[in-house]
Amino acid sequence: MLIPEERERAKNEILNLFKKETPGGNEYTAIRKNGSTFPIMVFNTPIIKNKKPYGFRGIVIDISERKENETELRKLSRVVEQSPNSIMITSIEGKIEYVNPRFTELTGYTFDEVVGKNPRFLKSGKTSAEEYKDLWYRISHGKMWRGELQNKKKNGELFWESASISPVIDHNGEVTHYLAIKEDITNKKNIQQELISAKEKAEESDRLKSEFLAQMSHEIRSPLNVILSYNSFLKDELKDKIDEGFDSAFSSIDSAGKRLLRTIDLILNMAAVQTNNIDYHPEEVDLEFVIKSLINEFEFDAKNQGLKLSFTKETEKVKILSDEYIISEIFQNLINNAIKYTKTGGVEIKLFNNGKNKLSVSVKDTGIGISKEYLPKLFQAFTQEETGYSRSFEGNGLGLALVKNYVDLIEAEINVDTEKDKGSEFTVTFDLAKNYHRK
Repeated sequence: MLIPEERERAKNEILNLFKKETPGGNEYTAIRKNGSTFPIMVFNTPIIKNKKPYGFRGIVIDISERKENETELRKLSRVVEQSPNSIMITSIEGKIEYVNPRFTELTGYTFDEVVGKNPRFLKSGKTSAEEYKDLWYRISHGKMWRGELQNKKKNGELFWESASISPVIDHNGEVTHYLAIKEDITNKKNIQQELISAKEKAEESDRLKSEFLAQMSHEIRSPLNVILSYNSFLKDELKDKIDEGFDSAFSSIDSAGKRLLRTIDLILNMAAVQTNNIDYHPEEVDLEFVIKSLINEFEFDAKNQGLKLSFTKETEKVKILSDEYIISEIFQNLINNAIKYTKTGGVEIKLFNNGKNKLSVSVKDTGIGISKEYLPKLFQAFTQEETGYSRSFEGNGLGLALVKNYVDLIEAEINVDTEKDKGSEFTVTFDLAKNYHRK
């Protein structure tokens, strides 16, 4: 009945049984008729007649299920023993019956020091009584409690745990024990606090930056407006009294002043976008009206450069729900760039329906175009294809970056079709099914 390797042992144990004349129980590996094996427990008792061994009787028990259970229990025991989480089992009275090695590693308390005690010795005093009351109420009513606790180690050091505490229920539905599985989240909590502090510092920095920019705006705008006003006044007053050559000087002062004002506006608008300090006022915006107003504003600059500035409308739907200032800023920058980077030809602006519920405005020029290599950087702040003092065109690289931020803000789309030395076309598309608003 037994595998060959165990037969000699079985023989010797039976012989010893006769000598001792006491019952014995031993484990063996048995063989079935089909050749498969299984674990058994054999209990033998000697049969004595006339004070001499006459034979023996025995009981053979198949212990396969028990062995499987033992294997599973060993597996679970290793999992608990080697768990990276702290594990504690208490009685229903709250007395500790088991803690795993991770508990000792984390708290500094050994098993012998805590067994039979209530876990309250871990309290740091930082967790409210109400939270503990809720914890015990839930687990005593057969429910699981999850939460975070700040406890105290044996050396007095505080630490944070993410705890899951649940009742252990027997086959009769009765609560017999409580099981606590806890993860040390002290580092995570410290990182969170550092992030909160960093965020608060960043917000304070943004606030100070915004205040600084607003103050600088006032300090620069005020004297600039005075300079531009007196420049215009002096030009009119002295036009018949001074040499005509001074006309170019007055024009240069006016041009430089306006350029500086425009730069200040771009910097302030970009700062407002980045710090989320935009005053947003959603209303019905007439795109045709906005574009025509901007054409009137830029018509003089276009004529001075010998450029044709035109507008065509190919749809009757011209209104969206958005912020008129933001829409105006988008196209002011696009039209300004188109004129600035075009030496000959013109700038064509077109308002058209771009499919179902799509309304688009394109700004197309015959200017210098953009190289394929530079396109990935096109909407990055403070970048230009030409850099350094030898560049052909003025600017600070903020215009298109601001356009992209505004377009993203109102959930519109912008596309670019361009070729070096042949011109560019920027198309902004609005979805009429959306109400454009800042999230």
